[in-house]
Amino acid sequence: DDVESRGLGDVYKRQIKGGVESVVTSLANGFIKKGVKVNLICVKKCKPNFEIHKDINIIYLLDKWSKLRKYRVLIRFFREKLNTEDILYTNSVINTLLAILFAPKKTAKYACDHNQYNAVNRLWAFFRFLLYKRLEGVIVLTQHDLIKYRKINSNCKLFDNPVSSSFFYTDKKSSATVKKYILNIGRLEKQKGQDLLLAAWNLVNKKGYELWICGDGSQKQTLEQQTKLYGLTTSVKFLGNRDDIDILLRGAYCNVLSSRFEGKPVSLIESKVVGCPNISFNCKTGPAEIINHKYDGLLIDAGNIEALAKGIQLLIDNPIIRDEYAKNACMNNERYMLENICEEYLSFFNIKA
Repeated sequence: DDVESRGLGDVYKRQIKGGVESVVTSLANGFIKKGVKVNLICVKKCKPNFEIHKDINIIYLLDKWSKLRKYRVLIRFFREKLNTEDILYTNSVINTLLAILFAPKKTAKYACDHNQYNAVNRLWAFFRFLLYKRLEGVIVLTQHDLIKYRKINSNCKLFDNPVSSSFFYTDKKSSATVKKYILNIGRLEKQKGQDLLLAAWNLVNKKGYELWICGDGSQKQTLEQQTKLYGLTTSVKFLGNRDDIDILLRGAYCNVLSSRFEGKPVSLIESKVVGCPNISFNCKTGPAEIINHKYDGLLIDAGNIEALAKGIQLLIDNPIIRDEYAKNACMNNERYMLENICEEYLSFFNIKA
C-alpha cells in the first residue's frame, strides 16, 4: 500500500533485503527524524522492503536494468540534478568514482564501501587510489580498512553499522526458552559460504536441531542440491528473504556466519543486540571486531569446515556456555543505536540538525 501511495506504480519483483540497504535506509530514517532533508537515490526500481520514513524522497533512475544504462543515468543525475549545497553520500566504489568525476566540484562528496577494501579488482582499485583524495571524507567500517583508506584520504572515520530499534529492548531468552534452530542470514552467493556451512552441518550431531537459512540468490538451486546430496532435507530449511529477522534471531539458539569474506556483517551485530550468540568464520574483515571469542561467541579459522562443525556442536552440547555467551552479547550495545550513530554521521558531514 505504501508503494502505491508514493507513486511507484506496480509492486516490482526485485526486492532488496541486504545489509547495505538496511544500513542506508536506517541512516536515512535517522537523518530525516533529526530534521535533515534526505533524497534516497536508487538506480533500479524495486519494492522497498525496509521501513522508509514518509518524508524521504525516493528517486528511481531506471525502469529496466543494464550495467551500461546504469552508468549513463548515474552520470546524467550527477551532472544535472546536484548543486553545490548538496551533500552526496555514496555506497560503492564505482558509484563514488562516477560522482567524483561528474558531480559538481563544489558538491561535498563522502563515500563508504560496505565490502572490505580488497574486494574490488585492480582496475577499480587503481582509480580509487587516484581519485578518492578528492572526497571530503571516507567512512570506513573496520580497523583493517581504516589503515588502508588513510593512505588515500586523511579524513577517514570508523563508524559502526546502526541497528533498527526493533532489535533493542527485548527479553533475552535462555536456551530453555528459545527454539531448536540455528540461523544463517545472508544472500545465497558464493561470498556468504552457505556451501561451507552445509558441509559443516553434515558433520554435526544435531540432536533435533535444525538449520534455518534466510536469504535468496543465484546459488539457491546449488545449495538445495547439496542439501539433498548430504541427506539433510529434514534438518535444513531455506526460508528465502524475510522481513522478521529480529523475531527469528530472538528465537534462535545461535547465529552462524560462514562467509569467505565480509565488510562488517550487519547480521552479527543484530544478533548480538538481541542476545543471540554468534559463531563465525574469522574472515577478512569484520567478525573479529564484533565477536569477542569465547566471551559472547566463537571465531572459527576462516574456511575450516571441521572447526565450524565443532563450534556448532560445542554450543548444542553445552547450553550453559550458550547462555553465558548470550548474556555477554548484550553488553554495551548502545554503540549500535541508530540515534547515536546518526549524530556521529551528521557531525562528520558538518551538518547541524
